[in-house]
Amino acid sequence: MANEDVIIDNIPFEFAVPMLTGWSLQYATCVDQQVKEIGVWIDDWKFETPAQTGGGGRLSYRVSSNLRDKDSQPDFLSSHKVSVLGLRPLTGGGGTPIK
Repeated sequence: MANEDVIIDNIPFEFAVPMLTGWSLQYATCVDQQVKEIGVWIDDWKFETPAQTGGGGRLSYRVSSNLRDKDSQPDFLSSHKVSVLGLRPLTGGGGTPIK
């Protein structure tokens, strides 16, 4: 299994959510494999609002991946794409938040 921790600073939204929008998994060598487990996922994430950071928001998350065969050999290569969904409060015609 492989893990990657990512931090993105200065997000200009009141709330942000990481979305896994693409990935690639492949074995390091080209030999016949009997795949037993495969996947890419976001394990954990946290968003600190601009009010908490005193500037832009901070999004941190961990992406994990696994490509395992019957004997866990050979190693595998993993890449991913994460898009950030940024959210702001709705405002009425006068610029006040809708509750």
